[in-house]
Amino acid sequence: MTILQPHKQIPLINYVLGALILAVFAGALSLVYSYNGLVDAEHRVAKLKSDAQDIETESALVRDKIFALMGSAQLESLAAEHALVKDKSPKYLTLDAQWSLASR
Repeated sequence: MTILQPHKQIPLINYVLGALILAVFAGALSLVYSYNGLVDAEHRVAKLKSDAQDIETESALVRDKIFALMGSAQLESLAAEHALVKDKSPKYLTLDAQWSLASR
């Protein structure tokens, strides 16, 4: 006579199901963690872009101020204060075409 033991295989199935449930739970947690990291990275990139745009704006303002200070009217008034004369045909220094150290 054959004796049926239906409850003998249940603990093995319980272990397998428990392991699968833990694997699904761990996978879900890792996906949530990865998504949070991605969102944080996107926020950091957006903030860096905003900061870069602010720096570009400030740089343009500083350049405008420098050009306003170094404009031709400002330079001419500075030259007049120091009694400088604008030379219409300046003579620049010239150097020989050969290198002085290489020819020796």
